[in-house]
Amino acid sequence: MDLRISKSTLSELAAKSGLSVMGVGSAEPLNDEIVRLKAWQDAGYAAKMSYMERDVELLTNPLILNRSAKSIVSFAVNYDRAERPEFLPGFGRVARYAWGMDYHIVLRQRLRDLCASVSSHLAKKIDWVTFSDAVPLLERALARRSGLGFVGKSSMLIRPGQGTYFFLGEILWNVEVDGPRLPILDGSCGTCTSCLDLCPTNAIVGERQVDARKCISYLTIEKHGALEEHER
Repeated sequence: MDLRISKSTLSELAAKSGLSVMGVGSAEPLNDEIVRLKAWQDAGYAAKMSYMERDVELLTNPLILNRSAKSIVSFAVNYDRAERPEFLPGFGRVARYAWGMDYHIVLRQRLRDLCASVSSHLAKKIDWVTFSDAVPLLERALARRSGLGFVGKSSMLIRPGQGTYFFLGEILWNVEVDGPRLPILDGSCGTCTSCLDLCPTNAIVGERQVDARKCISYLTIEKHGALEEHER
């Protein structure tokens, strides 16, 4: 069964589900990421995140999650970028992306709503998988392939002119999306090294290389149990 939808129609349906910035990419394996990922794992940079130590094929091959997939639609959903007053001494910092509702829940629902809308529009049942930071796939590499941005030295996906203040969400499905695709950006950070220079724990150990063992995000979210003295 050949399921197809135009990119313009998909964009209209996505807007109704609260999704806007969109790119479409292939569901083929991310073969160019395998060597880099394996080296990162071997260096111990995954710390105790066992899900990031899984076989590299699982992390780089979308077809393992959905054998019938024809395309992957990636979305960049912006979050609050407003200026905020300086923190008072003694007050802790909460990452900006965590100020609102849990994005895992919000984005997952929006993506599912869109799939339901597309299924209704096509009057066909769709085989789909949606995810946002909750499935073992390299989301930033997928988003780059869809044309949403380039991966900077910080390992974050950067949208030129907009930065990194957005969540990523994806639909992996057996639907072909007809229409022009965004070009893959071969952009770079140039000579800028701000992320490496300003990382408070020097967790960015090289270009696109983050050592989770030093990362505040890992220590405050991912690590279970008490922190070691040096981590505190």
